[in-house]
Amino acid sequence: MPIIRDGKIIEDHWLTIRDEDEIPDAGDIILSPEHALDYVAMGRRHKGRLGARIKSDANPETLGPLLDKIDLIELEFLSFTDGRAYSQATQLRQHLGFKGEIRARGNILVDQLQFMRRCGFDSFEITDKRHFKVWQKTYADLNHAYQRRAQPNDLTGIRKARAG
Repeated sequence: MPIIRDGKIIEDHWLTIRDEDEIPDAGDIILSPEHALDYVAMGRRHKGRLGARIKSDANPETLGPLLDKIDLIELEFLSFTDGRAYSQATQLRQHLGFKGEIRARGNILVDQLQFMRRCGFDSFEITDKRHFKVWQKTYADLNHAYQRRAQPNDLTGIRKARAG
């Protein structure tokens, strides 16, 4: 399925592997966090990149030992009103230091694009191909945020002001 990354429509080469399925020898694969931990702990290697899919009710810290070994983390939106993936993306970027790709999948709306990008999402799985052009245009048009995003130094300044 094609995805939007950096405002461009690209073909998705990642293959999602269920826990009960055999892992192929080659290709970019997405595993559950538990399966990925087991896979890496067993020392298995395949030719390709490793990714993980986190459910909306999971704690991203479960990927802690894997963060330097995985290239992609998929976060799911069960509903467009479910904001847990925003918190997960922020936690992965700001608190856990994940540098790889974070992908939004599920029930996402183009209206949420700017906020998803500010939280750390890089790519977006768009299920309805009719909306690709709208997503591309919105990606290009919404490149400026009116509010600052909280930085670690901002919190330090607030704490100092309250203490003093």
